Amino acid sequence: MNTKTTLLILFYITAILFSACKEKPYQEPSTDYGYEYFPIEVGFWQIYQVKEIIWDDFNSTVDSSYYQTKELIESEIVTPNKDTLYRLECYFRADESQEWQLKHVYFLRKEKLFVERVEENLTYCKMVFPILEHSAWNEYISIDSTLFYQTHYPNTGIINANVKNTNAYVTGYKTPATIGSLSFDKTISICLHEFTSIINQDVEKEQYAENVGMIYQYIAHTENKATGGQFYIYNGFIRETKIIDYKH
Repeated sequence: MNTKTTLLILFYITAILFSACKEKPYQEPSTDYGYEYFPIEVGFWQIYQVKEIIWDDFNSTVDSSYYQTKELIESEIVTPNKDTLYRLECYFRADESQEWQLKHVYFLRKEKLFVERVEENLTYCKMVFPILEHSAWNEYISIDSTLFYQTHYPNTGIINANVKNTNAYVTGYKTPATIGSLSFDKTISICLHEFTSIINQDVEKEQYAENVGMIYQYIAHTENKATGGQFYIYNGFIRETKIIDYKH
């Protein structure tokens, strides 16, 4: 083998080794964070049908009501601390024949690893990211029991519920669901709070669909008493919320 051929072989070997050892640019592992289960963008809205039953022991009454609510992300706000908040306008009407009436203004705050909902002086961690099959977190970031029920569920007579058990956790992951006439391919079910005994029930559950947000909510805070050997609800409320429309 002549010198020229030897040098040419060495050149190719060196080129191959240099290419193999050259540092490749870092690429962050692809992660499905699940942001699409809690869409946040200005102009996005959902409409819900609500059924509510309130038991009032003081007046010995049981009242059922049906109404609709609408949640609209109206605008984006940057605070002096450089936090980005989204103004969430919450509307109310008895049915489709009525005009929407603005009832509450809340705020959403979304970061890479969580999304918060701020209702007056109460802050809730609604979801953590990435949202996984076994995700769990504390929903009530800073909650005073009496303030929580007076503000969030007024006129229900319930102010001493067991709000210390506040670990939210995923109970259903990427499952199909049907709510009324609407079908969803991928949903996540979350148990926000659950404490049940023969004398009282404190349950809060929600379900979220991909690119839609919350599609179902069930809240029950009731107290029972024994009558004739059976336990009956005598105080508290049950509220069931189902999505009927949203911005596609």
